[in-house]
Amino acid sequence: MKILRLCLAAMVLLLITSCSNVENKMESMIPDNAVVVAKVDVPTLMDNLKVEFKDGKMVLPEKFAQMLEKNGMNLTKDSDKLMDSGIDFTSSLYFFMPDDKEPSMVALLPVSDPEKLKKFLSEEENATFEAKSGMEVASKAGIGYVINDGIMFVIQRGDPAATVSSLASLAKNMGDNKSMVRALDSGDDINVYINTKRLKELAGSELAGRSGNSDMARMLFDLMDIKSTALHLSLADGQWRIGVDNDVDENGDYAKLIQSVTTKPSAELLAYMPKAGNMGVLNFNINGEGILNLDMVKPLLAEVAGNPEMSQMIDIFKSVKGPVTLGVASSSLNPEEMDGALAFKCGKSRELVALVKQMFPGMYTQNGDECVLNEKMQGFDATLGIKGDVVYIKMTHNNYSDNMASVSDAKDVIGRAMCGGFLTLSVDNMQMQLTYDGRNIKQGSLTMWVKENGKKLSPLDALTFFEHFENLQRKL
Repeated sequence: MKILRLCLAAMVLLLITSCSNVENKMESMIPDNAVVVAKVDVPTLMDNLKVEFKDGKMVLPEKFAQMLEKNGMNLTKDSDKLMDSGIDFTSSLYFFMPDDKEPSMVALLPVSDPEKLKKFLSEEENATFEAKSGMEVASKAGIGYVINDGIMFVIQRGDPAATVSSLASLAKNMGDNKSMVRALDSGDDINVYINTKRLKELAGSELAGRSGNSDMARMLFDLMDIKSTALHLSLADGQWRIGVDNDVDENGDYAKLIQSVTTKPSAELLAYMPKAGNMGVLNFNINGEGILNLDMVKPLLAEVAGNPEMSQMIDIFKSVKGPVTLGVASSSLNPEEMDGALAFKCGKSRELVALVKQMFPGMYTQNGDECVLNEKMQGFDATLGIKGDVVYIKMTHNNYSDNMASVSDAKDVIGRAMCGGFLTLSVDNMQMQLTYDGRNIKQGSLTMWVKENGKKLSPLDALTFFEHFENLQRKL
């Protein structure tokens, strides 16, 4: 038994060392100045997706497999063929976009069986391999395939053999780029590094060759000083989560700009948002005066200078400071049972309502601090009201009596995010929840999960919710 345990330990160690070596080898062939790099941790991804392998076959989660079968898709058959292609799926896969026109994209995949892989590509892509510069090389429809030293390179545009030779002798690779290493080494299922600064330069060059409405976009590009961005997709704990991390100077001009046009997060206006079985809310926090002081806005203000009504509206907008919240709710997802609301903080709330009354005389009935529109608007009963420095607009069918201030998950994300969102939908016995947490210019995340009869589904089975949702929409 002791010998058996030692043999098993040696096999595990060999597997770990092998995976580590091939990953190190692939990473050494990724340039440190690549514009975009993605790493897919296949074993972790498959585990979190609850995909199993039995008797050499891939077994998908039951509900997801049934949905595919119902829609005439046989993903298992294609996947089984891919899993037996000679590609080593016990390690990570890499993709990158170099800072060059040729090649435009490179994928690096570890190889377990070169001969099996060549046969697979010959049958599936009609690719014929030949020896070139000590490598196995094939080209088909502008895509190059190179099998060399335990790695397959898939190369879009450019000379495949020359590209691999160049990557094998890089002066600097991703190990010399700390931001890239940090972005790809978070342990999530899929990680993506983006050289945002360089991507901005490339996009700016593209815009420079265009006329029309590109001036504003170029101005925004000039203001944004994000150096790099990391995207992290995690499917752990039965949920889809995309995280964003920006490398940006918190004391830089861009950060100061964002600080000048935003305010401290607040969930207080959830008390004005309707609550029902299906509901959603979007919230952002703005400083009206800060927005009007932007250099890009000043020319627009100059054009309307001297117009009394516009001057009054600008003066009112300057007093808008705090959360701006938009919410919808419906008990059945039927548009005819939906309520909506918009609320925001405005220091000159009464002046705003007085201006609206001037614009729509005789079209409303005054009811305390609320103005109720006499005629329906697109089928809704419309109400404009104020409460202190809060201005709210209600568009109602059912006029739900409860509000979202009691929804803890919504309150949490809205109360901490510079820009935040919450959505929950219920169909049959399934409930989906989606949250967006744009916490600041450095961090943000989007998270989704689905429960059935109160139990959280696996990430792939969770996708069946949208089929149920689509079926319900057809009936309404």
